[in-house]
Amino acid sequence: MLNPRMTAILRELMKAETPVTSEYLAKVLAVTSRTARNDIKELEAIVEDFGASIKSIRGTGYQLEFHQDQIFRQFLQGIMNHEKEKYDEVPTLPEDRVHYIFKRLLLAEGYCKLDDIADELFISRSTLQNDLKDVKHIFRRYGIILDKRPNFGLKVNGDEFKLRLCMADHLFQKIESAIYLTSADIIIFDLGYHAAKSIIQKLQTGDTSPRSIIAHHFVERLSCKSIKQD
Repeated sequence: MLNPRMTAILRELMKAETPVTSEYLAKVLAVTSRTARNDIKELEAIVEDFGASIKSIRGTGYQLEFHQDQIFRQFLQGIMNHEKEKYDEVPTLPEDRVHYIFKRLLLAEGYCKLDDIADELFISRSTLQNDLKDVKHIFRRYGIILDKRPNFGLKVNGDEFKLRLCMADHLFQKIESAIYLTSADIIIFDLGYHAAKSIIQKLQTGDTSPRSIIAHHFVERLSCKSIKQD
């Protein structure tokens, strides 16, 4: 299965409409361009077995090309199933349920029956219907709609690029955070107390971006007095 760096590369390539350079990917991963290129080669060997390929365009960068969307979606489902086994928790909070339902519908090959999803989450049909309001709101931001068919359930419907963009934005959050937490460790121990604190003050609060993840990690380390004051 993919390591966190390859997952981040896949995410960036899925989001891009134009080729992405190894320099850009190296910056995202906080590694050298050579390391990024090596990761791309490993990722390329993997995705070739799942209906996609990574095209290297000389002087321009790398671009992810899709040949069999259904097989690639099964590949993404496999990644998510692997992560699910690691955490092995049934979501109970509303926001966690929304994210679960969202991913379930996004990666499904066909229609999803509402009763099946409700059983998986151990919730009532009415609770599921309420969660679906938030799920539909997320999909609408990408121009994606949910088709409803009697006796079959729900199915996502939208432009293929928008579907992949939606996948890239929402499927890899837990895996991707591992990269930034590792990067935070490096930054923390390279900086002194005051330098680290000044970075925290510059970051916006209430943000779920990787920058915010690092900030929270800073705060945790600072509160544990892991950084000696200069």
